[in-house]
Amino acid sequence: MTMQIGMVATNGVVIASDTKWYDDTSGVRHTSSSTKHCMDSARGIAVACSGSDVSRLVGQKIVEELAIEDYSNPRFSVTQIAKSIVGRLDHTFASCLIVLRGNNCIRLFSLDMKVNEYDFCEQNGIIWKGDITNSAVFFGEAYYSRRPTNDLLVLGAHTILTAEKRNSGGIGGLEILVCNEEGFNLLSESELDELRNTSAKIEAFERESLGIR
Repeated sequence: MTMQIGMVATNGVVIASDTKWYDDTSGVRHTSSSTKHCMDSARGIAVACSGSDVSRLVGQKIVEELAIEDYSNPRFSVTQIAKSIVGRLDHTFASCLIVLRGNNCIRLFSLDMKVNEYDFCEQNGIIWKGDITNSAVFFGEAYYSRRPTNDLLVLGAHTILTAEKRNSGGIGGLEILVCNEEGFNLLSESELDELRNTSAKIEAFERESLGIR
């Protein structure tokens, strides 16, 4: 399970994600924690991966192989790259959020993959991947609007951290990718700690306002 939220900003894109990976392919159920993003800032491309572990293979291959001249219309090339990996598998479900910078604009795309089924489209607002029935999606649905990337960080962090409380078995950790005119950057641990503290204060205020101790 995963929780990711992609948000189109006035000056770029923000993707907030957990970092927990789940795997039972070896016959033993286990989890691990690592980044769900791969990117090449110099080429203006980043991919956030969710669903099965195959999404990491697809994401890395997109970052490595998608030609810059395809950024303006990436559907065919992205789908072909995905097919070269997913098409060899018997069963899987995986998703990617793809950010591309070109022609003075930053665009967000989503890719959902099943065997012989690929759904690729551009996103113009907010999109969820992973545990999309998690009640934490309320925050994005209620409070998202197009604002500068820095103004969306607390919303993204609070959503992911709240989602973990609702589904700790499948969601855990926090990372945030900021894509704007300054480049593509994952927030540092100290920056994430500030957002965690802010999220905790928001929750405390909510509980106090509702008279919950």
